[in-house]
Amino acid sequence: MGDDTLIYEEIWPWGRMMHLQLTSHRFASSVFKSFLPLTTIPIASIRRVELGRLGLGKMMSISYYKDTSTFVTSSFPVSNMAAWRQAFRTVGIAVD
Repeated sequence: MGDDTLIYEEIWPWGRMMHLQLTSHRFASSVFKSFLPLTTIPIASIRRVELGRLGLGKMMSISYYKDTSTFVTSSFPVSNMAAWRQAFRTVGIAVD
């Protein structure tokens, strides 16, 4: 797969339980300080990223192909929407 450069990462601020990470090849979520990812999404599979508010919280939704016949949307709490927007632009994905 070659070089997998870290683009941006965030630790979910409320309780520091969720670790979100975007690299040059994938987006991953995991329990903070855990080696086991909860979600791993290859950049090439991502079709849409949306950032917005849900009540008082900020959310990011990523729509992607899990396999050739399954389209999935997963949502994650975030604190810095501007940083995520710029991070996805860095890997060539426009954010709505």
